[in-house]
Order: sequence, then structure tokens, then C-alpha cells
Amino acid sequence: MGKQLWISSDATIVVEDRSWITTSIVFNNIFSRVEAFFVPSELACREACYFDWGMDGIELSYVDKECFNIFYLRCKQALIHYPDKEMLAWLERFPDQPEKRDGYINGITFEWEEILKRLELDKRYDAAWIEGYRSKRGEVD
Repeated sequence: MGKQLWISSDATIVVEDRSWITTSIVFNNIFSRVEAFFVPSELACREACYFDWGMDGIELSYVDKECFNIFYLRCKQALIHYPDKEMLAWLERFPDQPEKRDGYINGITFEWEEILKRLELDKRYDAAWIEGYRSKRGEVD
């Protein structure tokens, strides 16, 4: 069964780039990690991004610019820290199958990068705002 990330209803973006669909396993692998990177002061934003609209996935069309950029930042941060200890522990199940381990990590990383590219197409995406936000908070990767 698949899950969807609906990014935007912006008609200036081609339909294929307004959303992203993948398996539930890959989706949960990515977005459970992204959710964990939100800090306590971003709780309202996290709740807005992960609000249950009755669809099987995440709907970002209705989040404001600030929240959208926080979501992007947390998505990028989570990717930088992937694979994490949890994933590496799970992959220990395949000690004699490095190609399977590498393939799994590379597959998720590829899809994660595709998500970031689609988020960058949205008019709410603002790299300067994100960098200012990170700087103000004293965040480093």
C-alpha cells in the first residue's frame, strides 16, 4: 500500500512535481525520522504538517511559509543523519548481504532527495529564511 506527500496545489508547478507517492515502508522510514527532528518550540508546525486530513499521507498545501520552511529544514536535517542508529541496527539482519543493505539505504536516500527537490519548487520555499532561522537558533548540522 502506498502513501502520498501532497506538497502544493500551485498550478505553476507541473502536476507530477506537486506530490510524491511511495510505499508505506519507505514513507514511514522517512517521515517518522523527519518528525523526530522538530524541536519543542515547533510543535504547532509539526502538528500542522502531520495533521490527519483523512488521506494516507501528508498534506502541506495549507501550511504557511514559515512552517513549510521548517518542515523542509527538518526533512533535510533528518536526511543528513541517515542512516541513523536505528536503521543501522535493523540492517545488521543482513551482515552477509552488503548489496541489499546498500541498496536499501540508497533507495531511501534517493527518494528523500526527490522529496527535497519537489519542496524546493514550491513558492513558499525560501533558502535565505531557512539559513536565517538556523543561524538565529544556533543550529549546525
